[in-house]
Amino acid sequence: MTPPSNQRGVPGWFIVNHWRGMHRPWIAVLVTTLGLRLLVFYSQPLLKELPTGVFAVACVFAGGPFLVWQIVGALRSARRYLLSAADIVALWASYFVVLVVFVLAVVQSIDGYFAVLRHGDEQSRLALRADKPTLPVSEDGMVVYLSGEMNFAMNSALINTLAAYPGIERAMLASEGGLVFAARAIALNISRQRIDTHVDEICNSACTIAFIGGQRRTLAAGGKLGFHRYRMGISNSPVNIDIDMELEKERRFFERQGVSADFVARVFDAGHDAIWYPGPDELAAAGVITTGTP
Repeated sequence: MTPPSNQRGVPGWFIVNHWRGMHRPWIAVLVTTLGLRLLVFYSQPLLKELPTGVFAVACVFAGGPFLVWQIVGALRSARRYLLSAADIVALWASYFVVLVVFVLAVVQSIDGYFAVLRHGDEQSRLALRADKPTLPVSEDGMVVYLSGEMNFAMNSALINTLAAYPGIERAMLASEGGLVFAARAIALNISRQRIDTHVDEICNSACTIAFIGGQRRTLAAGGKLGFHRYRMGISNSPVNIDIDMELEKERRFFERQGVSADFVARVFDAGHDAIWYPGPDELAAAGVITTGTP
């Protein structure tokens, strides 16, 4: 049934007429089917700016009802006009275009599915950044900066930062020291994530524990690593702590990270009052820093 002349421009009639195959093949196949599908394809990056739920619904609609409407209308139009004209070449060309549209829609759907997952993860990370304290991070999200006293607040902020920025590859350290147990927790978190550590200026006392947690450890020219025997008084640790046992844990951690036993012995057998600054060659020979350009 042809719509009344005064209703042929109404969008609703256009939708119905395409579904029924009333449009000419060049409109139904090339414009409504292929053209609109390409429009959806190129507009998908813009749709990703929508809330996750809205974007997910748009992806489902584009790969479901909208795709069915496109293909059914295109096939009906091709059969109606091209079979009657016995134009077999044009008919099969139309079928080929419809196949291309179907494949494109499948690709869009797969990309949309993973985009929804990424979109949801990004929204979660944004919420995490807003609600929980984090550490400074480079613009590219690959470097985290730890400066100041090594304490448990820094460790909590590091955990939040690593969750919010999964692309972090390096931790830049600058600290005169702090709490031994907090530095140990920071070192373990760095080690578990296989993050590199680097020092531009100075990293003393407990900071060196965090530094040793790095997978690849580098020191800038002029940078210093200051070692000494850790003091575990009441300000640094729980009461009645077994100092020798805790130092033994530190020894084993350093050695697991590739630091030589002789170097570890020199560090932990020394006193607390003086800080030892080994030179770059000694640090490299002991496995404290790794080779390569930082």
